[in-house]
Amino acid sequence: MFGKVIAFVAAATATVLLAGPASAGSYGNKVNTACNVRITAQAGKAISAYIDVNANATNKISGTVTIRVYEQVAKTPARVAARPAGRLVWSTSAHYSGKPLSIRGPVLPAGRAEAVGTFSADPGTYLDCRCFRDFRTRGVAAQHLGKQGSGSGMGGLGGTLPNTGGPSAWWVYLGAGLVLAGGSSVYASRRRRLTV
Repeated sequence: MFGKVIAFVAAATATVLLAGPASAGSYGNKVNTACNVRITAQAGKAISAYIDVNANATNKISGTVTIRVYEQVAKTPARVAARPAGRLVWSTSAHYSGKPLSIRGPVLPAGRAEAVGTFSADPGTYLDCRCFRDFRTRGVAAQHLGKQGSGSGMGGLGGTLPNTGGPSAWWVYLGAGLVLAGGSSVYASRRRRLTV
């Protein structure tokens, strides 16, 4: 019986050692980003576009942000799916270096519009993102309509989940230790019964 316990412990140890360290697999090591675009618009005045990019990381975020404003047409299910759906009214790009940007745009006529913000990360740590914001230009300050769209953060991953689990080797060692302790206590209790 003792030989079986030794064989089991040897097999478990070999499995842990051959498994090696946790690897990122095909997930890559890039961090998701989330964009936020806001528009302040008054009829007869230039619009103010504000864009910010956030990530759950300490490294500086840098890349290129683009803001496009589309004239909004009546929304039907087909048009919502083909978002944005309307004539491009204004577009601008700027370098983003970790701090929110405020950009002055053109004067827009009264009515509904949609802003689309995109972030293209510099090569390195971060993924791209995209967001949407519906707004209305009126005689007073603009009203934001609906909810802000969040950045997809998918970039080159194509929708797979990032490796956020971290190293888990200590769980394997803890499990192996518990199995070894349990096996030893079972062996000892059975050995006592045989000798009594």
